[in-house]
Amino acid sequence: MNIKNKRRTIAVILAAVLAAGVFAGCGKSKEPIKIASKPMTEQYILTEILGS
Repeated sequence: MNIKNKRRTIAVILAAVLAAGVFAGCGKSKEPIKIASKPMTEQYILTEILGS
């Protein structure tokens, strides 16, 4: 097996692992996601932006 084939094989395996990770993380959550913030004005604003 030459170097190009090894790199291609590693790239395919890595792509498959990454795709599996993405699809495993995609799902409908039955519970709402809670976003917390620290008691500072900037943190309140960032929390509102993330919650939109």
